[in-house]
Amino acid sequence: MNELAKRTGTAAVLLAVVVGALALNETGVGPAPWMLFVAVACGVAAWEWAGLLGLGRLGQIAYLAASVLLVSALMPPALENAVWLAFGLWIIALLRIAGIPFPRTAETLFFGMLGWVAVPVAGLILVAFLGPFVWAFLVVVIVADTAAYFAGHRYGKTALAPEISPGKTRAGLVGALLAVAAVSIPIAWGLGLPLASWFYFACLALLVACFSVAGDLSVSLLKRRADVKDSGCFLPGHGGALDRVDGLLAAAPVYALGIQVLQGVLLT
Repeated sequence: MNELAKRTGTAAVLLAVVVGALALNETGVGPAPWMLFVAVACGVAAWEWAGLLGLGRLGQIAYLAASVLLVSALMPPALENAVWLAFGLWIIALLRIAGIPFPRTAETLFFGMLGWVAVPVAGLILVAFLGPFVWAFLVVVIVADTAAYFAGHRYGKTALAPEISPGKTRAGLVGALLAVAAVSIPIAWGLGLPLASWFYFACLALLVACFSVAGDLSVSLLKRRADVKDSGCFLPGHGGALDRVDGLLAAAPVYALGIQVLQGVLLT
C-alpha cells in the first residue's frame, strides 16, 4: 500500500470514529464514547510530546501521569483560568515561531510546560463544548488543515517559517484562511447564531485557523529539535496522534474564549 493510500485510509477511519462518537451523543447514548476518544487521543499526544522533549520512557510515563493529574485538578472554575494560561503560553510560542530565540534550556522548559497545559486543556474544551459548537470547531480546524495542505502543494513557493518547517508555505496559510472564510458564514447559520453575530464568528474562525497553523509549527519545531519526521507512528500514513491534533491544541483555547465572548453578547 502506497503512502497516499495509507494516509487516505487512516483519515477515513479517523473521521468515521470522530463522527460516530459525536453522533452517538446526539442519539442519546451519551458523551461516554466521545470522552473516551478524546482521552485516548490526548493521552497519546501527551506521550508523544514528552518523547519529542527527549524525556525517555520513565520521563514519558511521569509526563503522562502529570497530565492526568492536571485534568483531575481542572474542574470549574479552575478550567477557565487554565484556558487563559494555555492561551498565554501559545502567544509566547508564537513569538518563538516568529524567530525570537530562546535559550536552549529555557526553550525545553517552556515547551514542556506548554504541552503539559495545552493537551489537557484542549481535551477538556472538546468535552465541555460537546454539541454543535464542537462540530463547528472541528470543521473549521479540518478545513484549515486540508486547505493549507492542498494550497501549499499546488501554489506554495515561499516557506512560512523556513527554519522550522520548509513544507509550510505562505500560500498554504492563505488557502487555509480563504477556505475558512468561505465556510464560516454557513457554519454560523447552522449554529443558529443571529445575523448580527455572523461577522464576529467569521473573525473568530479566521483567528482559530491562524492559531491552528501556530500549533502545527510549534510541534514542527519540537520535531526539528528531536531530529524526527513524525511525532510517532500511531496513525499509519500520518505519523503520530500529535501530528494530527497539533493545530487543534493551539486553536482550542482561542475558540473557547471566543465562544464565551459570543455567548455573553447573545445573553445581553
